[in-house]
Amino acid sequence: MANGDFITMQIRFTPPAGVNRAPLLFESTSDMGVTLLNGVRGIDLAPVTHKTARKGKGHGSTLQATQLEEREIYIPLLIDAPTVKELDDLRDKIVETVNPLNGMGKISITRTGDGKTRHIGAIYKEGLEGDYGTEYHGEWQTLGLLFLATEAFWEGEKVELSWPLTSTDK
Repeated sequence: MANGDFITMQIRFTPPAGVNRAPLLFESTSDMGVTLLNGVRGIDLAPVTHKTARKGKGHGSTLQATQLEEREIYIPLLIDAPTVKELDDLRDKIVETVNPLNGMGKISITRTGDGKTRHIGAIYKEGLEGDYGTEYHGEWQTLGLLFLATEAFWEGEKVELSWPLTSTDK
């Protein structure tokens, strides 16, 4: 299997404190009926907004500020069960667990390469509206859960990144 054909992380959604629901675990191999698919988005650097001002003289602009913004996290899933009723029950369990009326939950990501885990507060935004079109097949369905994370930074084990400068960088 080529490196791009499998997911190199485990994702967990934990409902807010006080909600009596077990966390949801999303992996590329699952016996739970919920499988993580390729296409996860929003789990690295937060979107960036730069504020610039035109230069009074000359060309271009001057950078005045840089802001890391809130992010959307997209988690594509395959859910499957032996029967239509069991699939409905599984989908209901997911709906109850991510219910946005319960407040902010937590998304945790564990990288399988080094085992490091990080987490961020997140609230369900969309993906479980009841689309029974081309993605629904009776005993299985693909869907994508979209969460909103209002913080720009993840918490957890430190992951260091560096960008080496070359002689042409100024």
